[in-house]
Amino acid sequence: MKEKYIKFFKKELVFLLILLIVICFSFGVTYSNFVYNEENHRAVEMFTGALKYEIDNNKISVLPGNNLVNIKIKSLNEISSLYKLVYKNDNVVIKYFNKDNKNSIKGNETITLTLDIYNKSNTNEVVTFDVVGGYIINSIDDIKVGNDFKEVYGNINVGDVFAIGDFSYRLLDIDKNGNFELISDPIIEVTVSGSKGYNTCVNVLKESLPLMSEAKSIKAVSINDIRKHTVNDFVSYDNAKTYRNAYYPTLWTYEESSIVNGYKNEAKINKSGTFDVVDDNNYASSITVDSIVIGKPEFISPVYESIFMDSDYLVSTRYSYNETDKSTWGMLSIKDNNISKEILYDTNNETYEVHSKYRFIIKINTNLLFSEI
Repeated sequence: MKEKYIKFFKKELVFLLILLIVICFSFGVTYSNFVYNEENHRAVEMFTGALKYEIDNNKISVLPGNNLVNIKIKSLNEISSLYKLVYKNDNVVIKYFNKDNKNSIKGNETITLTLDIYNKSNTNEVVTFDVVGGYIINSIDDIKVGNDFKEVYGNINVGDVFAIGDFSYRLLDIDKNGNFELISDPIIEVTVSGSKGYNTCVNVLKESLPLMSEAKSIKAVSINDIRKHTVNDFVSYDNAKTYRNAYYPTLWTYEESSIVNGYKNEAKINKSGTFDVVDDNNYASSITVDSIVIGKPEFISPVYESIFMDSDYLVSTRYSYNETDKSTWGMLSIKDNNISKEILYDTNNETYEVHSKYRFIIKINTNLLFSEI
């Protein structure tokens, strides 16, 4: 009888061991499918709990038209995860601005997302946001969005190309009011010469560019437009020099830091400003001229460098420059990935001609752009 029980327990023990091995193997396979290792952290299994996030302000009011909004998301999880930003409101369309293509957030990390929200209605609209999470081992498509929410989808990037009418544009920026700042492809060919060219170069667009009803503002590209997108200040002024019995463009007497016949104008008008032209040039017994120095711009990103430096065109910023025997006046040009001086006039009453292309910048706020992206 005793031997019978021993044989029975041996058979049961073997069965239990085999069952235990099968269970351990199955658990190992299941665990390996759900566990993710990163930075010495081991993720818990998917079924142990939902991922949690925090939004700094999950309800915002937006004006009609385009609105630029920053949203901060904080992960309340110890592990990295995928996420989708979702929202409620049928009257708005939302896209990311300048977002990388990643939809992941590290454990306990806070990120800022810049959104362009287009409000299709004529009144303010309240938009409610939420975040839906998923584990890294899944794909972003595995994250399900509820029926009453919409996913923020699509990305607007600096450098995106738009076609409006007969012109092509590239996106430079979106300001805090949702205005799109666009730069034209170099399409307007112009020839300017002499003191008259110096006086009128910033007004070339008035004569050669058709008005756009959608535009909030339009102007030729200037040095200040380029400087906004650089990390260094590449414009400076060298020591001034005085010239006797010299010719000069009349307009120059109105500009900042100029001295004509001992008189210095204190109005400090920007060198790319607009003035009424009385005469093409003038003569002075003595004039003092500052010398502009243009260094190499260091851009915030290669995209801006490509937009500004990859093609030849004139910049509607005037300059004055003193040389050994004369002073010259002209406008700046982009050539060979450098900003160079294009002479139009000098103190010896010599005139020069510059032939190039023009680029201009418009600001616009319209649903037309949203449909073009």
